[in-house]
Amino acid sequence: MPKSNLDWGSSCLFASADIGDVNLFEYWLDKKKLNIDIQDEDGDTPLHHAASRGHVDLVIEMLKRGAVISLNKKKHTALQDAYALNHIKVAKEITKFIAQRNSVKNVLQFQKFIKLENQEQQKLESLVNDFIQYMRKNYLARNIFRFPAKHTRRANALIIAARYCVSIKEFKDLLNNQLNLCKGNRPNPISEHIFDKRWSKVMENKYKDPNKSLFYKTISTFVADRLANNNVNNIGVSSGFHR
Repeated sequence: MPKSNLDWGSSCLFASADIGDVNLFEYWLDKKKLNIDIQDEDGDTPLHHAASRGHVDLVIEMLKRGAVISLNKKKHTALQDAYALNHIKVAKEITKFIAQRNSVKNVLQFQKFIKLENQEQQKLESLVNDFIQYMRKNYLARNIFRFPAKHTRRANALIIAARYCVSIKEFKDLLNNQLNLCKGNRPNPISEHIFDKRWSKVMENKYKDPNKSLFYKTISTFVADRLANNNVNNIGVSSGFHR
């Protein structure tokens, strides 16, 4: 969403980019004489907003109108955002635009970037799948008929949230966030597309002694053995935990 430091017209420009309305975007851009490359507090431009939401028609129009493929404060371009969120049509249009207007050297650099991005997504998919299997084997399979259904809902909510992660960093942040919730610590902010209202309350559980929680122990062991050391292990979690 547009940030609060923007004026009304600029906020409306970002809002039209968010919903992908080409006519509305053109109205605010032309009638109000707004800058197509205006940035919000995160350094995102309207192109970032449209690309991250998969609005291919609007992205094409923005590029025709001279929108710059710039970096935001996270050092991400609209192309990176589109690939990270699996908006392949948008990514292809941006890549085609770059190929038509840039040197062969720049095109090759972007092709290399795309290859690296695909490798990153493959690693993320592998990590998430490992985590799902790990949770099913070491927590959900041991939880049947032992604990209230809310504990199963909590684990499944975390699994769903993991599937929404678009980078390895987001996945790590999600798991560390859950560990902080279990310990009663203030969690770090998590992107809304991951930690939304449908499951955020389910996952808010504080324990008197987290180390006696099977749920906490399962996640912390996975983080230590799979994420910290980057090794795929089939490590079981010993029994004797409360839940």
